[in-house]
Amino acid sequence: MSTDPAPAPGPSDFIRDIVKADLAAGKYKAPHTRFPPEPNGYLHIGHAKSICLNFGIAREFGGICNLRFDDTNPTKEETEYVESIIADVKWLIAGWADHCLGLKPKGQTPAKKDADYYLPSTIGNRQSAIELEPFYASDYFDALYDYAVQLIQKGKAYVCDHTPEEVDRMRGAPDRPGIPSHYRDRPISENLDLFARMKAVDPRDKAYKAKTRLILGSADCASVPADSMENLARLAVVLDAIADEYQLDAMGLRCWTEIQSQMKVSPCIVMGLLNEAGLPVACEVDVGNAVAMLALQLAADSPAGLLDWNNNYGDDDDKCILFHCGPMPPSMMSGLGKLADHSIIANAVGKGCSFGCNTGRILPGAFTFSSLMTWDGQIRCYLGEGEFTADPIPPEFFGCAGVAHVPNLQDVLLHIGRMGHRHHVAVTSGRVQEPLAEALGGYLGFGVTRPQRDAVK
Repeated sequence: MSTDPAPAPGPSDFIRDIVKADLAAGKYKAPHTRFPPEPNGYLHIGHAKSICLNFGIAREFGGICNLRFDDTNPTKEETEYVESIIADVKWLIAGWADHCLGLKPKGQTPAKKDADYYLPSTIGNRQSAIELEPFYASDYFDALYDYAVQLIQKGKAYVCDHTPEEVDRMRGAPDRPGIPSHYRDRPISENLDLFARMKAVDPRDKAYKAKTRLILGSADCASVPADSMENLARLAVVLDAIADEYQLDAMGLRCWTEIQSQMKVSPCIVMGLLNEAGLPVACEVDVGNAVAMLALQLAADSPAGLLDWNNNYGDDDDKCILFHCGPMPPSMMSGLGKLADHSIIANAVGKGCSFGCNTGRILPGAFTFSSLMTWDGQIRCYLGEGEFTADPIPPEFFGCAGVAHVPNLQDVLLHIGRMGHRHHVAVTSGRVQEPLAEALGGYLGFGVTRPQRDAVK
């Protein structure tokens, strides 16, 4: 009779129990696990535990464990982290589970077969004439998009535009029921269109890369987080596409606070670049002043911008500060602006969620101004001229601003208040008040006033 102790049972847990039961029932021939680190940092002790679990199960039951990077945003991942993780995984599994390491031929992506996608594994420690690499989640982007389209077509998925905060409030809790998404009943055709538009903005696209270069070359972006830069470029591509699709001559954009909540950016620099390129874009869905900007641009053959009437300047009744968050065309600024977080909107959405304000100062020189609105079915606008000066503005003054000398400024401000015009004013370089007054009033029949010349009685 042997006195040797019985061998100790192997490790067991609910995962291994499930694997054993499936293998015993013939459901699968062998397990196929994966270790999916995000390549945005170095491995830590939690990763080591996951490696031991996933490679351990593959080794114990004669299976394979894929090394698959969860690079859901490939443009932000660092090669340094990828290389470090590969080295650490190979070091940790060396001698006990390296024969289970699943890799793929370099550059290979899933192939579609019978309405599904396949990308088989190759054992990483075997001699092969083919260069191998880890799997990447981004390899499957096209497949995931196709799956999502199929779900939308079956009415089992939809594009949701709720903000993260709205989702948190709507998800429900033990003491209250959840609230259905307002977008769950969107028509399938609308969902597919929105989804296609979202997918079209790919960081690998030429349009995306061109917009990124344009933004980087138009302002100091050193303090802008990478994800904010990405979303600014995406927004620029989408607005271009919308303008082309609808053949827009001008645009009014709702610029707060949904866009900050959903995309974590302010669109100021994007709007300024569109203004520079000849597509006037007005803040706060101010369509009337988008039309005024277009008129100014056509008259001056020069970009137009949109500003707010703001503080008086010192004791001079004919001087004030014209200011806005930063949608001015760069050519109307005195130098390279600096992209910053929106210090006003940050009070509502939180700091770091509204980068995109192009802060700086306005180039001194003559300018023409206008503002346009409708009243009882009639179009009304006012016109005037002034000059941006080189007078200093405190460095902590937020946004893009300039000191403006406007003759008879008090009459202009009284006219704005009495006639119900908005606080916005469209501006362009040069003096084009006279041809504008003739075109808008004489040819188009707009109600044109010139408060500097005709003081309100």
